[in-house]
Formats: sequence, C-alpha cells, structure tokens
Amino acid sequence: MSAPDDNTDLDFSTSAHGLVPKGTNVGDFLKDDGSWASPAAGGGAVTRDGGQTTEETTTSTSAVDLLSATSLTVAALGPFTLVYDARKTSGAVARTACALKVNATVVGEAASLANGGWQGGGADQAENGMCWVNSGARLTNYDGGMVGMFKVNLSTDGTHENTHTNFDGLFDTADMLTVQITSLIIRGITLSASQTLGVDEMHVYEYGTS
Repeated sequence: MSAPDDNTDLDFSTSAHGLVPKGTNVGDFLKDDGSWASPAAGGGAVTRDGGQTTEETTTSTSAVDLLSATSLTVAALGPFTLVYDARKTSGAVARTACALKVNATVVGEAASLANGGWQGGGADQAENGMCWVNSGARLTNYDGGMVGMFKVNLSTDGTHENTHTNFDGLFDTADMLTVQITSLIIRGITLSASQTLGVDEMHVYEYGTS
C-alpha cells in the first residue's frame, strides 16, 4: 500500500471499520467511538489532595505557621491522612514541637510538649523523624476521631530514640472541625532560639467513602 494521505476518508467509526486515525502523540487512548481521549486522572480509594514539598524552618520561641496545604477539598465525612518529615538541630538543651491548624482553627498548639505533631527531644543533639496523623469522618458528636504518632531518630548515628503511638494531649486546643477542610497548616516552636526546627514533605491524602 502506498503512503496514506493525511485525511479522514478511511478513519474508523461506530458504523465503519476504516483505519485508525492519526495519533495525537500526547499519550491519549483511542475510544470505541473513533476519537482520542486523555486518560482520566488517577483516583480510587486514596487521593492526594495537596501538600507542600519545600522545607520551612523556624527558631521562634513562640508558635508560628510553617508548612501549609491549601485549596484542599476534604469533605466533612471524608477520612484523611497527613504525613510530613521534621528535624531539629543541636544548639540547646531544649525541645521543639509541631502542631496542627485546620482551616483557621488551631486544634493542637505547639508547646513544650507536642499537642498534635512531631516533637524533638530535650537533649542538645540533632534529631529527625516523621509524623503521621489520621482522621476519621468528622460530623456532629464525632469530632474527636484523630490519632497519630511520630518517630524521632538521632541524626548522628540513625539510632532509634523514641516512637509515640499517640500524642500527649492529642489535639486538645480545640475540637476537630466538622466542615469541609480547605487547609491544613503545620505549626512549630523551638524552646530555644539557638536551635532550628525544620519541617518538609507534607502530604495530605483523602480516603474514598464508596
């Protein structure tokens, strides 16, 4: 057969076999109605709803906002998971702590002990780890369904130091919101300006409910 012309004379359709139409070269797939279409965005039981992947640090001895995930669409009845990495530097015999703001409400403030986030130890040493927070569906009379844990390692040798299966005073600043979540913000504090608290790689995942 000679080289085909660039026309639609022999394209297939729902009423004729024809030949396959010219490709789009952008990763589309051929539908059974004879047209090209882009694959649907990934979805299913778990969807990444947002996050922040650039590090934020603080030496503030009062609680401040650090990482933020905005433009979220976590429905009130949508369970979700929040994960992020955290670290502290040496420089003082003092703790660092993180906490959580939901929309404009602080549900667990950063203090001398973590009230809803990662916590560094009180020794003068570099540490790092991660934090995980999981929330069930949030509705009236069911606004306390958040659990979490964090892990701390010594940066010098990677030795496991501490793992908490829940937070001290878990989210005791305010009740969890029972409305759609549009933003999650990690707050942080260091009890000495001579050391730095850093947080990075924050990701929010929403679970499907059907």
